[in-house]
Amino acid sequence: MNLPELRIDQLLEKLASSAPTPGGGSVAGLAAAKAASLLQMVVGLTKGDTLQQLIPELKQSKEEALALANEDSQAFEKVMRAYRLAKNTDEEIKERRGQIQSALKAATIIPLQTMRVGLKLLKIATPVVEQGNPNAISDVGVAGLLAYSAIKGGYYNVLINLQSIKDQSMVDSTEQEATQIFHQADHLAGKIEKRIINELTGNKID
Repeated sequence: MNLPELRIDQLLEKLASSAPTPGGGSVAGLAAAKAASLLQMVVGLTKGDTLQQLIPELKQSKEEALALANEDSQAFEKVMRAYRLAKNTDEEIKERRGQIQSALKAATIIPLQTMRVGLKLLKIATPVVEQGNPNAISDVGVAGLLAYSAIKGGYYNVLINLQSIKDQSMVDSTEQEATQIFHQADHLAGKIEKRIINELTGNKID
């Protein structure tokens, strides 16, 4: 199953099914891809060359996010396959345990990468909300919300996988990076939202 190739109605049907994939991690990736596309639209609607240099990075971010959405489902399927391995002998138990840990680590890195893409998009959205076409400022706001959702969704998936990983060094370093991204995203998303509300209502929010 290649998520980016599905029609929207097909994707929603897959999400609504009782199958565990695609799930929240894939949706986080798709949210980041939508954020990148919306930001590219606003840049395209903005006169002048100031923001045009952002387009290649936005295109790359969209492709990366789509790939991560797909990889998230594939990674979780590997986790499930590892849990289904035989455990009748000591050797099988050891092999199964190793496969599970390996699959969980891979399944953790992918949402962390989604968080990185989301943060990159929030950083791009910051100058776009300041310098972009004012008639499309609400679109920047939606893009910011999508990027922020991608980060929070990725964060939830990182944390739930870390609960089952035995490598404490990886757990600590991954949780530290994910939490830092989460806090940075909180700050940036708040700044973007204040700018938009101020522009649209004329009320100055502190």
